[in-house]
Amino acid sequence: MVSNLENLKGILSKWNREFIGCLEANWKEINEKLRLLKAKEEQNLLSDMELVDKRCLENKLIALSRQIKMKWWSKSRKLWIDGGDKNTKYFQNSVKLRRKKNKIKELIVDDVAVKDSKQIVWSFAKWYEDLWSKEEDMDDINLEGLSWCSITREEGMQLEKPISIEEIGMH
Repeated sequence: MVSNLENLKGILSKWNREFIGCLEANWKEINEKLRLLKAKEEQNLLSDMELVDKRCLENKLIALSRQIKMKWWSKSRKLWIDGGDKNTKYFQNSVKLRRKKNKIKELIVDDVAVKDSKQIVWSFAKWYEDLWSKEEDMDDINLEGLSWCSITREEGMQLEKPISIEEIGMH
């Protein structure tokens, strides 16, 4: 039984070195090929077959990125399990300290200090309610003396037309 497990461990280690170990190298290789195809595409020199290759490489790159992410996540979990709960008390105390530091203990509302937590929450809610319910009075805005450049009807029509693909590609 022990020899079977050690044999399996050897097989898995070899598989890990050959397949998982070269994820980053494969990612770099595919990314470089994709970069070259994108450069060729920008010059409108991409054939239909190369366009298919580009899409295939993009899909492979996404899959490899996920595998790399899972690899590093698994390694981090392994380290956490190997390390045990040695740091749990430290991290719990850090969270408690951060909560204590970030807690709003007092709020000044209309020159009056509010210390009750329910009153603080109510004050925030009231402030935002007042903020969002204000009606802007346009009569109070004085626009006299400002010089305005009018646009032509054609310029107005140009502003209202849908955005084209060519405009998106422009820098």
